[in-house]
Amino acid sequence: MAQSVAALPVAAEAASLPPGLNFLGAAGTNKVGIVAAKVAGMERQSTLPRRLLGCRPLAGAAVLGLLALTGLSAPLRAAEPRPMQEADAAAENQQQGQDVRAAEQDQQPQTDQPADRAAADQPDTGEQKPKVQQAGAKQADGQMGEGQQPGGQQAQDQQAKDQQAEQQRLMRRMRALQRVLVRQRGGRAVLRPALANSEGEAFEDNVFFPPDRETMQLLTKAKELLKANRYTEAVKFLGKILTESEDHFFQPEKDQPIYRSLKAEAQRLIGSMPEAGREAYELEYGAVARRALEHAAATGDLAGLADVSRQYFHTRAGYEATYLLALANLDRNQPLAAALCLKRLQESPAAARLDPGLSFMLAVCWQRAGVTANAAAVLLDLRRRLPEGKVTVAGKRLPLAALPEASSRDAAAQAVAWLERVAGTAALPSLDAAREEWVLFRGSPARNARTRGGMPLLNRRWAVRVINDPFAQEELSRLAQAEADQGTASVPALQPLAVGGWVLMRGLTGLEAVDFRTGKRVWAGGVDESVRQLLESAAPSGLWENNPPLSQWLADRVWRDMVYGQMSSDGRHVYCVEDLGVSFVTPAQAGMVLANGRLLTQPTGPKPYNRLAAYELATEGKLRWELGSQPTEGGLPLAGAFFLGPPLPLAGRVYVLAELKGEVRLAAIEAMTGNVEWTQQLASLASSILEDPLRRNTGATPSYADGVLVCPTAVGAVVGVDLTTRSLLWGYQYPQEATADYRGAVALKLRASGMVLEDLAANQRWVDSTVTLAEGRVLLTPPESNELHCLDLVQGSLLWKRPRDDGMYVGCVHDGLVLIVGRTSLRAVRLATGEPAWTGEAVALPSGAAPSGRGFFNGELYFLPLSSGEVAAVRVRDGSIVARARSRTGSVPGNLICYQGAVISQGAQELECFFQIEDLRRQVAADLAEHPDDPAALARQGELLLDEGRHAEAIDHLRRSYALNADPHTRGLLVDALTEALASDFKQHREAVEELGSLATEPQEQSRYLRVVGQGLQREGEYWPAFETYL
Repeated sequence: MAQSVAALPVAAEAASLPPGLNFLGAAGTNKVGIVAAKVAGMERQSTLPRRLLGCRPLAGAAVLGLLALTGLSAPLRAAEPRPMQEADAAAENQQQGQDVRAAEQDQQPQTDQPADRAAADQPDTGEQKPKVQQAGAKQADGQMGEGQQPGGQQAQDQQAKDQQAEQQRLMRRMRALQRVLVRQRGGRAVLRPALANSEGEAFEDNVFFPPDRETMQLLTKAKELLKANRYTEAVKFLGKILTESEDHFFQPEKDQPIYRSLKAEAQRLIGSMPEAGREAYELEYGAVARRALEHAAATGDLAGLADVSRQYFHTRAGYEATYLLALANLDRNQPLAAALCLKRLQESPAAARLDPGLSFMLAVCWQRAGVTANAAAVLLDLRRRLPEGKVTVAGKRLPLAALPEASSRDAAAQAVAWLERVAGTAALPSLDAAREEWVLFRGSPARNARTRGGMPLLNRRWAVRVINDPFAQEELSRLAQAEADQGTASVPALQPLAVGGWVLMRGLTGLEAVDFRTGKRVWAGGVDESVRQLLESAAPSGLWENNPPLSQWLADRVWRDMVYGQMSSDGRHVYCVEDLGVSFVTPAQAGMVLANGRLLTQPTGPKPYNRLAAYELATEGKLRWELGSQPTEGGLPLAGAFFLGPPLPLAGRVYVLAELKGEVRLAAIEAMTGNVEWTQQLASLASSILEDPLRRNTGATPSYADGVLVCPTAVGAVVGVDLTTRSLLWGYQYPQEATADYRGAVALKLRASGMVLEDLAANQRWVDSTVTLAEGRVLLTPPESNELHCLDLVQGSLLWKRPRDDGMYVGCVHDGLVLIVGRTSLRAVRLATGEPAWTGEAVALPSGAAPSGRGFFNGELYFLPLSSGEVAAVRVRDGSIVARARSRTGSVPGNLICYQGAVISQGAQELECFFQIEDLRRQVAADLAEHPDDPAALARQGELLLDEGRHAEAIDHLRRSYALNADPHTRGLLVDALTEALASDFKQHREAVEELGSLATEPQEQSRYLRVVGQGLQREGEYWPAFETYL
């Protein structure tokens, strides 16, 4: 039987390992992998309990060969939170006044002054200021003149001093004006150079803010010292870069839209030094790295190991920490994250001493991650370098000579086959394995969850209205009908979750929790006071009548506001964005006196900030913590931030994207307390959120797979963050061609009405910015772009892109195929190439039908809700529609999720729950086998038969059930069955007319009864009785 990777304690030979890092495989372990670790001179063997790495038992397979770090006895946990310091509002106001005065002074003629005097004139408030690079000026990355060095330099000639003083004055003035202008709109301006993409097209903006001048000076000086072989001094400059709290991007190739980490460049320079340089680095930082590693071991701090790996990688302690992180990630079933750690080690100077065990483990990780080409390349290179070497796997010494030579035919395939024989092929359960609970938008961190769901029986078990206010409900019904009449495809922004027996939904005023079994509202989160005021004021004042801004706000809330409509949960809390503000009062209506005597005002209007809230599920919605809101003295952490969507919960933290002070930032927050542990700048902004309604509505939330957090920014860029080392991995920028017409049209509306009105391009763009991660690929569907982009998850490089066509969203990725749901058709492209995967390229949707929400997939079929009141089962392999379920009441399904054998739908107007047909069929068969006269089981069996069109059998079961228990629901099903039977064959079922007449007691039922009977009599040629029936 092939052995799983979980049973592979692998080690290199002891002699080949560097001092302080000696991992020896334990033979014969099948319950707990034992790895002997020589750390800091200690040579005792220890066993690491499985709980320390959060492992899960694996049936039929041995546990992963766990690493044992001497002294690591406490459970691995997150580091203590490090709260983020917020700027004081009073200091900001004082600084703004200084900026205004400085800008005004710089407009006056000034006499020449020395460079140090000009620099001293700049106000120093301690805040980080944007660094402006002037076109034509020498850049800070290695070409700064000596006359610009602060202090200790010889005086230059007067011309040089004049030139520098003028530069200083100009830079000071530009910075001051930037701060003044942007504080007036709640952000920070950035002057950015233009950027061309890989095809030579000019980007409108470069959103990646360059490193500050001081940081670039560190890098520049380090490079100069390395050229002079002054390693002891150079490593100090590089070490300062690596110990900074944040990372920055720089652009290696000016004609490519790919950005790399500045810290990674510093690590590369350290690794490229000769041995004397690396020894200097070890002498400078080795001791502090060793203390940090020992502290992480003593306290069981996995985040501490990551800090050592990130800050001191090229020390011996850094290598140890990186290897430990790799094994921890592999044990957590994150093989790509483990491969990234091991790849860093393989590219380091220590690689030769760690082989062959290092390369073998790297090949295993690549294989488990599905990147078999990389696995083969690693093995063939290992065979070339160490043809006589041996690797120890589960206690067996395997000769590398068994691997084929690289020049032999099918060498890659043979190498992978050898690896499968010795390491096994059984994959551990995926993070995107079939989900039991639905805690995130699209089900999983990678946004590609597979469920155990199937076709729903579209006869709802229960339903809850999204809106309780009758006037708002009436207006929403009118808007929905208008969209249906126009044939417009609209996907609701409201996305439900299901966790812990609750179905969580976004109502019009906030979070609501519905009991899954009964369909009853049980509790609610915080109520949006501005919306409550709207509902109280609108009805008595007649505000709903002839009020396009109000109608547009309602439509945006339900169909387009993804920031409001999405939520997330970690099983303990539910997270959502609150306090978004409303804008529904026209200038003519402002100041009206309402029927209750209150003055009608614009309650809040659009806001450049909002609030992130965490509600506790166990206490039925008690507020656990909140962040953001209005920036005031003594306010909440991250005050003034505009959160772009709900956070992504991962391993005790939540990761959220927010706009703050002119930047898009990633924030890591401790899930239980709400403490902000760290933030990282991702992109700079040229405009406030209020000036970009597309960004305001579509928002952005991270996706995660294999150690990489992928962060869309909604400003023409996406960023990959390595969570293992908490560093920037890559940045990718794309043109924002889809937004030019949209923004221009909205700007006209803004000038006309003073508020954002309609999404004029809703039918000509992707519906949301959520990133899909699958099989080592990144799929981008930015609403601000008219293309589908596919990137490599590790490198961030563009693999392919293709036009959006009529695409709305990516439905799923399965078996190398990407399913694209369009407004009138379905498409599939190959994940590897972007080429069409189906014959004929596109499959048309049923006539007159358009997608009415997001569906779900179970591995082979994708279940798509349609505006025709149906759910279509689409086979992903070829696009064929293999089944369709139709609602007999005409109810249109919305966004679909699966939970405990049911399908839950949230549309624009209702939250509904449906049985899954196959699950219900099995349950009913078991119930009837045990109790043949169970009225509930008989009713469900009748319902199933009715759905199959077997009217006579359905009527028989429903009559029996109703005779045993006169349940109103059963009566309604019997009325439906009799009505449909008469409509399909009036002559055969005519004897049921009298029975149906007595059962049809509801007005709608009576209307259907009379219509069906009249039509049946007319078809039989009995015109006078038919005429009397119609009357």
